[in-house]
Amino acid sequence: MGKNGLRGDSKRRASGPLNWSPSLPLGSLVQWYQSVPAVGGCGLVVLVLAAASASCSSPLAVGQDSGSAAGDGEIGTKGFVQIAAGYGQVCGLRRDGSVACAGANDFGEATAPAGTFTQISGGFRYTCGLLSDGDALCWGANDFGQASPPAGPFRWISCGTQHTCAVRADASVTCWGENTEGKAIAPAGSFTEVSAGYMHTCGLRTDGSVACWGQNDSGQTSPPGGTFVQVSTGQYLSCGLRANGQATCWGINFYGQSSPPGPAGTLTQISVAWDDTCGLRADGHIACVGHKPNGENPPAGTFTQISTPSSHCGLRTDGGVTCWGNEVSLTLEP
Repeated sequence: MGKNGLRGDSKRRASGPLNWSPSLPLGSLVQWYQSVPAVGGCGLVVLVLAAASASCSSPLAVGQDSGSAAGDGEIGTKGFVQIAAGYGQVCGLRRDGSVACAGANDFGEATAPAGTFTQISGGFRYTCGLLSDGDALCWGANDFGQASPPAGPFRWISCGTQHTCAVRADASVTCWGENTEGKAIAPAGSFTEVSAGYMHTCGLRTDGSVACWGQNDSGQTSPPGGTFVQVSTGQYLSCGLRANGQATCWGINFYGQSSPPGPAGTLTQISVAWDDTCGLRADGHIACVGHKPNGENPPAGTFTQISTPSSHCGLRTDGGVTCWGNEVSLTLEP
């Protein structure tokens, strides 16, 4: 629903399994909603996948990575180039194209398959990724067909709550899964990225303009004019990032979440969450505005990408992943 050294919906896509292109928004930030209690009642859980245990007294179960069991120690040597948070799960794309996931796994959303990926996106109880050949592969809940992608090739993918959208190699957008309010019926035209939200979807056209479709009860599918370099969707809100580093949002503003985070003109990525919005500043620090009932205040430090649907996660400059808030608070060390 939601890009940095990795910009995009909320996640960014690498130009290939080994190389990340910070100037090209090729990933999507996903949005999801599910309250995930802290493990063992701990207010903060720190997880190191290499150890596969929580820092508090209760161990935390994690999903498997792509091609090896969780806790095999491989994350410590590979690092991450992109992250994708979902509704309780978080996944990281390693430099070698493999994927490691942690967190909620009731539907297999944190059990990543083997393969070489170029982008990943997290949704509500499911996760999707683009393979190196451009085909999409999804795992987790599939009650609306959201994890059953059509044939590719694709160059961008974004998971929403129960629908998924992707940009094809010919720049057209295809969506699948649940279609309430027409959120899975993409308009014609050429796009560079797409962001699937709760009941609506927005896409960035090749000319820099934004097109949105689906539910519009709060104005979330009525984008302003002008050109953008990134778009991100949430529950009833959408935001776009302009080339000058200024964010513009449209839709609900009940908690002040449509007020751009951070000083004007300083953002490199915008990520819309459920009731709040976060931005990644040019100096690598994160700023968030809106409703933050579960401690969604960002941690100190510098980051290259953020992914903040319901859980809030950031890719640190050292290649590790830190998540914050009471829903999911994990640290995946490189």
